[in-house]
Amino acid sequence: MQEAIIKMQALGRMPDESADNPPEAVVDAWQTLLEEIETPISKEEAEILVTLFPEEDLFELGWSMLHILETVLSQHIISAQEYRTLIQKCVSAEWRETLELRLNNWEKKEKEHE
Repeated sequence: MQEAIIKMQALGRMPDESADNPPEAVVDAWQTLLEEIETPISKEEAEILVTLFPEEDLFELGWSMLHILETVLSQHIISAQEYRTLIQKCVSAEWRETLELRLNNWEKKEKEHE
């Protein structure tokens, strides 16, 4: 397990930009931890990250986390079906919907290349 992900888990869920009005130090901490993550991540790391999405977003850091999470699919660490199940663990309805939409688009592209 990567140290950055362990630290993120200890911080708890990423705060929202608008609702929580987080201090700059909190934003910087999340950004630094996200930059420290080496990809592709493992299935176990993905199971933690998916539970940390903010309700909305935190200065585009939610998108950075999304791209990191997607490496378990794009690098074939888990199957599309396992990824779909993983997405259901996302506590944010907005991010869960985004993850599902991107998975559906990825599956369509994969079928086109068969």
